[in-house]
Amino acid sequence: MNAVAAEARRAAREFGEAYRVAFDLGATSDSPPAVMDSRLRASLRGQLERPFEMASGAGHDAAVLSKMGIPTGMIFGRNDHGSHNPDEAMTWTTSASRRAPCLGCC
Repeated sequence: MNAVAAEARRAAREFGEAYRVAFDLGATSDSPPAVMDSRLRASLRGQLERPFEMASGAGHDAAVLSKMGIPTGMIFGRNDHGSHNPDEAMTWTTSASRRAPCLGCC
């Protein structure tokens, strides 16, 4: 993470000098990826057409629950309309295919 933060600061400084703009990237914030429950991961993999496992350092509630010893798993579903912009959010209906694998996990 430190290398990524250093590269972002270097690029911002270089870009700022070239275009006479300033960037305030603030302090870095990161957390180590939480380990998801192996049984839940196996169950999800068995129900998905093309499972792809990845680590996520994002600050999801799942990381907090996992660290408390609660069996936890996450599904990242592709959102054809964006992700963090409320104007691009998925509806409950369009996310049905992303929720379906969760029904057989527990």
